[in-house]
Amino acid sequence: MAFEIELCASESCEGITVVDKTGFFASDNPYGYNAPPTPNGEVPTLTTGGVFGYSEYTLNIFFAVAGGVDMDTDPPPTPNYTANLLTWPHAIDTDTGYVTWSFTKEQLGVEYIRSGWWVFRGEGVWINSDDEEYTYDINNTTGFIGYLQEQVDTMMKSANPKKCGGCKNGCKDPYELFLLFSPLTCWAAECQNYDAFTTHVDYLINNTPPCPC
Repeated sequence: MAFEIELCASESCEGITVVDKTGFFASDNPYGYNAPPTPNGEVPTLTTGGVFGYSEYTLNIFFAVAGGVDMDTDPPPTPNYTANLLTWPHAIDTDTGYVTWSFTKEQLGVEYIRSGWWVFRGEGVWINSDDEEYTYDINNTTGFIGYLQEQVDTMMKSANPKKCGGCKNGCKDPYELFLLFSPLTCWAAECQNYDAFTTHVDYLINNTPPCPC
């Protein structure tokens, strides 16, 4: 085992939040920032003031799209947004060493955080005391469902159980749509359900709220 950047992403009311959860070196976190040198080399540093020892720390963000983000194309897709994590405002938990960045919808240039798989790729470049350069990759794929949750909540508040199954031709039954939404809360954290998650999200985005029964 060797040093790796652990990055997590989540939705917020304002946009998205990204957290470097690599943490400080500790007895239960032997490969955290500031760990002693190992046969594999030195470990990047991080101060309690939130200053990284990286010479570069970049995050590329790929927004969710219909059909899912295909990272295997040649050439690969262009990121929708790129952030310099060294200069972007961030906060640090001085006990754990977790570092948090926030990106608003306005900063990302979107009206809402589209539900679906969001992909986060990037790298940290560390130059040790012997001028040896190490590059550590960031790879994270996270399923967001907040936008759909709002759509489904609105739909169910106005749903009429007396009309269940009696919608006009071409309209969708809100209760059937709700049953399609339910698995997404579990699948959002499971990349092995990438295709099923994408299919459900795309279908629901196109059909909620349904036309009046």
